[in-house]
Amino acid sequence: MKNLILFVVFFTTVFFTSCSKDDLDVDLNTTLSEDINVVANTATRLSNSKENLTGYPFSSSVILNLSNADTQNYLNKLKSVKIKKLTYKVVDFGTSHGTLSGILSADDIEIHSVENLLLKTETNEGTVFEVQNVATGISKMETNLLNNKKVTIKISGMKSCSCNMTFKVNVTAELAIVANALK
Repeated sequence: MKNLILFVVFFTTVFFTSCSKDDLDVDLNTTLSEDINVVANTATRLSNSKENLTGYPFSSSVILNLSNADTQNYLNKLKSVKIKKLTYKVVDFGTSHGTLSGILSADDIEIHSVENLLLKTETNEGTVFEVQNVATGISKMETNLLNNKKVTIKISGMKSCSCNMTFKVNVTAELAIVANALK
């Protein structure tokens, strides 16, 4: 009888304490990738004395959407979104030469910048730029992906030459997501 009571106590303890609500969470890993098509023409030449920039401005953006085959069923059950790695690279350089200085931003918060980048060289070499943990930028991106399921990525800046310049920037975010299990 004493063994039976011990068995019941043991079984009850194991059964009721081994399953917590967090054990039912689903861990997802996914990659979001979008291209930003940039056409930098010569329509306007600007001189910005505050930032000591002179050149021809450009700006283009794309929406990085959390909805994909990995996440679609869990979009309304998300608990957290963590950016494991955020990179970008120029994948197509259409025309011209010259340098550019630019800012990559996420929902209007700067996350990376480059100065006097030789675009043609970086494209030919396949250079991948990794965005390091920018305190407010990455955190804000994670929050917006969690709450809004998307974030706007924008590249803007100035180019040095008076020629037309076209290029494509591929932005890739590797994510770790925690969601409630499907019922």
